[in-house]
Amino acid sequence: MKPRSPSVRRKLLYLVLAATAPLVLAITIAVVAMGFRIWRNSISSIEDRTTMLHQAVDTTLRESIVGYLTAKTETALTTIEMIERTSDHLAGNPLIDLIAQHLLSTRVARSGYIYVIDSDGHVVIHPDEETQGRVIPEIEPIKTQLEMKNGYIEYTWQNSFEPLPLPKALHMAEYSPRGWIVSATAYREEFVDLVDLSRLENLVAAYATDSTSYSVVVDRAGTFIVHPDYPGRVIQEFFDAPESERIMELLFSAPAGQVRYSWPDAVTGERHPKILVFRYMPDFDWSIATTIDMRTL
Repeated sequence: MKPRSPSVRRKLLYLVLAATAPLVLAITIAVVAMGFRIWRNSISSIEDRTTMLHQAVDTTLRESIVGYLTAKTETALTTIEMIERTSDHLAGNPLIDLIAQHLLSTRVARSGYIYVIDSDGHVVIHPDEETQGRVIPEIEPIKTQLEMKNGYIEYTWQNSFEPLPLPKALHMAEYSPRGWIVSATAYREEFVDLVDLSRLENLVAAYATDSTSYSVVVDRAGTFIVHPDYPGRVIQEFFDAPESERIMELLFSAPAGQVRYSWPDAVTGERHPKILVFRYMPDFDWSIATTIDMRTL
């Protein structure tokens, strides 16, 4: 028995399928490619926004630090002027000792202090007894201070009571009646104590686009320094231990990157996939990140 040949209708169907298959494949590839481009553009936009926020926060934080140290220096200058004006009966070392007593009692952040040098690089007032009285015009930051006399610098210094050199920052101002340079200095690890938190919160909030994308600031302990809904709470509250460790490791092991995770809905508690783009701030040991719901990409 001879096999039946395909009907005309079936042959026509085969021809249509053969003709349209490349078109369908091309359309499918185009749709997938377009979806990928949209996704990539969205991520690129978040990366750009995070970079701009990082720069803005860095500038704002440094302005806060400079402003704080400047105020401390100005207070020290006022103190010196007041003591000299009201202590006519004192001169020489007794007068300097009285000034030192007041300046060294001034609190700068948690562990910082006020110190004074003269135009020869002689350390007139300093909390470290081994530094007090030395003449060190060629040692930094003294060398730079003698050149600048006024302004802000960052440097590294080791006092005799410290195990290693530590990064610091200072603001200095010249006290011309005595040819002194008066400085307020703070340790970099304490910079976070000098930040105007409300100003930081307003700055970060300004970079939010909508409820599906917002920015946060996290410290190494996992605390949300800034978060639109959970400021002061810790990452560990929202994930189990392995996931918390994974996220924290990613946030603080690279200068920049991405983290994928699931986040609970504030109303239903149902977890949804999100992606977080971050940049690390070493001076403050913070990570600044922008997050977006992946369902919107």
